Amino acid sequence: MVLKLTNNATSTLAASISESDTTLAVQSADAGKFPTLSAGEWFPVTLVDAAGNMEVMRCTARASATLTVERAQEGSTAKAFDVGSRVDLRLTNAALAEFAQVDKNLSDLTSKPDARENLQLDTLGVFIKTDPYAVAFTKTGNGTVSIKAGTIVEVDGRIYTFASATAVTMPGLTAGTDYAIWILPDGSLEATTDFSTPPLPGARRLGGFHYAPGGNATAYNSGGNTTPQINEFSLWDIKFRPSCPDPRGMALVANSFWCDIYLLGVNHHNDGTSKYNVTIADGSSPPKVPTLFGGNGSTAYSTLNWWEAAEVMQSHGKELLSYDEFAAAMYGTKENQSGGTDPVTTILRADYTSKWGVILATGNLWVWGREFSYREDGAGGAGWKDQAGGRGQIYLRNDLGLVAALFGGYWDNAANSGSRASVWNNYPWGSYSNLGARGRSDHLNHV
Repeated sequence: MVLKLTNNATSTLAASISESDTTLAVQSADAGKFPTLSAGEWFPVTLVDAAGNMEVMRCTARASATLTVERAQEGSTAKAFDVGSRVDLRLTNAALAEFAQVDKNLSDLTSKPDARENLQLDTLGVFIKTDPYAVAFTKTGNGTVSIKAGTIVEVDGRIYTFASATAVTMPGLTAGTDYAIWILPDGSLEATTDFSTPPLPGARRLGGFHYAPGGNATAYNSGGNTTPQINEFSLWDIKFRPSCPDPRGMALVANSFWCDIYLLGVNHHNDGTSKYNVTIADGSSPPKVPTLFGGNGSTAYSTLNWWEAAEVMQSHGKELLSYDEFAAAMYGTKENQSGGTDPVTTILRADYTSKWGVILATGNLWVWGREFSYREDGAGGAGWKDQAGGRGQIYLRNDLGLVAALFGGYWDNAANSGSRASVWNNYPWGSYSNLGARGRSDHLNHV
């Protein structure tokens, strides 16, 4: 029989099935996600219920949203599944065995485009993972990474199936540096610091990671350490990554969103918003004006107020953190203490590294948050106030009342700093030497 696959084929049961049923119905809106089958064709189906019970099936026919299936495949046991149980087209051992034959057929033919055509396969750009909801790579040591078993990748017209976990060849790693992971035309894997130029013609970039100057916090209030190592939460691939254009220098927080590992630097237009050992952008050292907002690559803002911090992040496809996101991202930092001195640059102070590897997480610089509040401030009555930097005016009830949130605490806040520390007293037009910014991005997961 001939294997057929499609990307992102997932749904839920439209009706319950018993252990003996040989047809099942998915949601009608999802029917077209699954392959159309002719005689002799099939695709693998995995059902998972709310309790995590699982069965592998083989679909041999599809009529709209109704799938005809062979039950209890590949060592699984037939089970009853309730309406709403998940139905996924996933890679299984049987499917991988067929791909191994496809790989052989492709490599044996002189013309790889002809091989694809002869086999009736649209293989260009294939990147398939056994678990589409997880990153394709695993940290195996402080300085080592492997691609997971079962991953299938197209490169330079050929399909490679990684039947077992396979190590990525590493260069000499430098602390505080981001690395891209490439698959080469011969199917080997290599990490480099170059994110744009392939190490060999035809190579394909699959993902990357950050090699941090120290390890992550291991528990609440533990802080990190000074042993350079790969941050496991920085691992990303082309289907599992931040939604912003540049994934470098970010860590995935609680499988929810991505956070910049480092505070915003002055030269973000060259370095990105998250880079190790660069001058921190704050009220005394404002960041460069983004070209998208009229910058020329050399002119800096005169301040770092809320609007300017938000503008910089938006120019990189990012946002400032909300209060709940900040509290989650900084979990694990040393609570109720501060750094003591201005860090000046995006250095490592291991006590202030979070569980996710966010560095200088708290107690070093306040950061602007997304939320606003209001305080009763002065007299003056309601009216238009000239507080928006010449870009319109703000209608306020009193003289100054609008405030923007600050999070985390700065180096001299002592026991007031922490992952839930916040101030709701500062005007958005303010700018201070102890106030910086940190970016975040949505999580992008193509299944």
